[in-house]
Amino acid sequence: MKFEDLKLVQKWREYAGPKDERLEAESAKIYKIGFVLLSFGMLMIFFYQFIARQVAWVHSDASEMPHGFATPFEAAMYLWLVLVMLICAGLQTRKGYVDTNRFGQTEHLPVG
Repeated sequence: MKFEDLKLVQKWREYAGPKDERLEAESAKIYKIGFVLLSFGMLMIFFYQFIARQVAWVHSDASEMPHGFATPFEAAMYLWLVLVMLICAGLQTRKGYVDTNRFGQTEHLPVG
């Protein structure tokens, strides 16, 4: 069964109405940039973390620094994630792609 054949998907498309192809194309470009940035940054952080742990294992550094909620690598990943989200939001705002709050003003969502 295809995704488009599901009754829930058909009902949603009836409710949501036609897509604006210009907005779909612009948002696809922005999300592509965000995905490339996020993937490349996370890959670099994972690679660096792997190398750093290997060096620490080779040198048997027993004086492990206490850390708070996350290791420095996890903190770097969280920071990178927030930075990429801000870049995507900035690009969307610059292109004029903003939420019209269409569903926030409805009386009820179709559940039947």
